[in-house]
Amino acid sequence: MPSGAKDIRLTELKDTVSQLNTTISTQNELIRSLQAKLKEHAEKEAKKDQLIENLQAQLEYLKTKMFGSTSEIRRGLFPGQMSLFDLVPEEEKQAYGIRYPDVEEFGKEVKLGFEKEVLGIYLSGHPLEEYEARWKKNITAVTTDFLVDEETGAAKLTDNQSVTVGGMITGKTVKYTRNNQTMAFLTLEDLFGTVEVIVFPRDYERYHALLNDDEKIFVRGHVSIEEDKDGKLICERIHSFAEAKQELWLQFETKEDFEGRSQELYDRLRDSDGTDPVVIYISSLKAMKRLGANHTIRIDRELINSLASFLGKNNVKVVEKSIEKRS
Repeated sequence: MPSGAKDIRLTELKDTVSQLNTTISTQNELIRSLQAKLKEHAEKEAKKDQLIENLQAQLEYLKTKMFGSTSEIRRGLFPGQMSLFDLVPEEEKQAYGIRYPDVEEFGKEVKLGFEKEVLGIYLSGHPLEEYEARWKKNITAVTTDFLVDEETGAAKLTDNQSVTVGGMITGKTVKYTRNNQTMAFLTLEDLFGTVEVIVFPRDYERYHALLNDDEKIFVRGHVSIEEDKDGKLICERIHSFAEAKQELWLQFETKEDFEGRSQELYDRLRDSDGTDPVVIYISSLKAMKRLGANHTIRIDRELINSLASFLGKNNVKVVEKSIEKRS
């Protein structure tokens, strides 16, 4: 290898090593920052627990001072005096105790929201994970496609390219034009990162009801890329995740198998109230049948688990429908 070529190769290797060291250093700094936040959060929670314990102790002390001592004084002044509770048998006194409501556990999205609020990041998952199949079905690009590549100096997408992205709104800035019309700059987050979405007045007026924090939406539009800058998306159309319909496909080996189990199937579907259609597939005949509107359901995990235990996991499938095909 010529000396000049070796020097170039050596320089490239040094630059690569330097970039890797910088990346590792940045990641280590991020980890240390996260650990510090977790420690700070734990310390705050410990202080809260200690404060609650102290307040409870003070409350018990005050209750004793206010009620216990007064009762003893009255009994001393009026020998033989009894309270109404003294007439109640010990086993029945529990009925007069304070009962606290049985509060259900927070849902996953609520817990994730608390994580983001306290730590600044999602720690145990992401709110979009539950909708991943629907999300993949309806997008043509992800947020990282808008980022400028350090090696090539260009983004994966090209200027004015038409794409559809999906995610949840994590930020919104409202602006007003010279004509006093409203527009918005959105931060849309998917499972990989974020991208800025620009909504001009005409589209803002049409879709403003969907432009709320944590709203899950699909945005179709064209890419805007300036030199050496990450791309943005100019909004043309918005759909909510709810508009992306689903179908529940249930497979039976034979027509006789379906007919013999149909009554129990209908009983399991009866309690599910929704608009998602049910499709019966007979594998031996390679034939399908859509159940009528009186058998539409709401697809959720509880129903899927119930049907999977009845028909077998491999015979129950949720099919996501594309929004664009319905538009």
